[in-house]
Amino acid sequence: MEVGVVAASGYAGSEAVRLLSSHPNVKLNYITSRRLISKYFYSIYPNLRKINDLKFESYNLETAKEKCDIIFLAVPHKISQDMVPELLEVGLKVIDLSADFRLGYQSIS
Repeated sequence: MEVGVVAASGYAGSEAVRLLSSHPNVKLNYITSRRLISKYFYSIYPNLRKINDLKFESYNLETAKEKCDIIFLAVPHKISQDMVPELLEVGLKVIDLSADFRLGYQSIS
């Protein structure tokens, strides 16, 4: 499986990268960050230097579609609600690490 992690620079995203990099059936080939474009993953997480040599890219739906079969979303809560439909529409499988599709939001008045 070809896999990507969107927002791979945060805690959940970096843990996903760590776990996926050692999975025998996964080829991790797309990681994104808004702030760290073109930096190596290991430059931010030097303790994970030996697991991959990927550079952060900007998020782009077409790039995700070209490079991946499955996308892990590690974006802040409420952001994935907008992203998931478009990812599914182009045929990608999505695993959302936020609470957006697990918990209902209720306004507190």
